[in-house]
Amino acid sequence: SSPEGPWRVVEGTASVTGAQALLASRKPGITARATVDGVAATDVDSRFSLTVPELPVGGPLYLSQAVRVSGADSYGVRVRVHPDGSAYVSIVRLTDLMRVQHLSERRLPLTVTGDTTLTVALSVTGTSPVELGAKAWESGAAEPTDWQVTYSDDSADRIQAAGGYAFSLYTSSGARTAVPVGIDDVSVTTPTTVPEP
Repeated sequence: SSPEGPWRVVEGTASVTGAQALLASRKPGITARATVDGVAATDVDSRFSLTVPELPVGGPLYLSQAVRVSGADSYGVRVRVHPDGSAYVSIVRLTDLMRVQHLSERRLPLTVTGDTTLTVALSVTGTSPVELGAKAWESGAAEPTDWQVTYSDDSADRIQAAGGYAFSLYTSSGARTAVPVGIDDVSVTTPTTVPEP
């Protein structure tokens, strides 16, 4: 579950409305980053809900949840929402929670409208290789049985160390304004291994 303690927000603002946190970057073209102390894990099952109060205008927005945050490096799941409501889910590798390497991506079979809420899930397990899976779906709808995107990282620079988790939000520099997003129901757990009979 989420660790207790204050979140630190850089290059952005955060507020709470009801039980939902709102994260916004200072302006288009700037990445807001939110981090918290008190958690470190290698194998992770995470999920959270993402609400887009209004669609961006002039360019997409990108929200990433990062895990195995170790130094500058991390893995993550990234949701990209375009002004026309099209949305994509990606497995990414992040540097400083800002620079992004896309490892696998898929367009979601849905259209985001104002106040659409998505549930986003990510799994990261193993060290040699590192196995990653992610999916996103409209909250209240049936959860997809399979991961929508997967990636197996056996590269020499794969991230093997335990690390924390964080969020980053970027709105395209071509967007009219930096659109805030709602984040709720954050759960980050270590998967339980069931012994074979």
